[in-house]
Amino acid sequence: MKKVILVGSILLTVFPVYAKSQLYSDVLVGNTKSDFMAKYVERGGDSEFRFSNEASFGSSPGFGFGLGYQLNQYFALEARYIENGTSSIIHPDEFDEGTEEKLETSSINLGARFSLPLIEGLNVSSRVGLASWDIDVTITDLSLLNEPFKVDRSGEDIYWSLGANYAITNDLSLGLEYSELTMDYQNSSTFSGFTTTADVELNVNKYSLLAQFNF
Repeated sequence: MKKVILVGSILLTVFPVYAKSQLYSDVLVGNTKSDFMAKYVERGGDSEFRFSNEASFGSSPGFGFGLGYQLNQYFALEARYIENGTSSIIHPDEFDEGTEEKLETSSINLGARFSLPLIEGLNVSSRVGLASWDIDVTITDLSLLNEPFKVDRSGEDIYWSLGANYAITNDLSLGLEYSELTMDYQNSSTFSGFTTTADVELNVNKYSLLAQFNF
């Protein structure tokens, strides 16, 4: 909710509301796939161990909304809020229980859209900018009744997307979009004299249907 309030404030202040003919809003719904990769370094005394881990979370439905300001035929500035939904993965043990990880991610995206008209009404476009993201991970031991372990991370990284849209009317266009955001962060923990550091990459890929409304 805090992010929704924040992006609402940005949408009201970033763009000049007096230029109504150049403002547009969009909404999008789609499917998200998240891939996880971590490189670990474990140090203790004179010992050092290195290992890595990769996993793919299941897909999840997501949505987004935003506001843009069209500077000219080819270039626009945008602010968007993106919610990627909840996905999960189970790491089984020899008793077919193990642990379950649930992942939730969201971001506020501020950036630019570059458009190229192909034929009348049809445009291809690309987006690039800075995403301020949040990650919430809930880890549950399926063999125990204890409380789940939760990890929260946040940061900023570059996002990009490619898409196309077709103008149905002067005020409405429909389109498709593929977007990608890689969230980089680091974890560190110490146990029994050993310190483990993990460099983590979470690659979030999203396919979306979008509708754009021109003011």
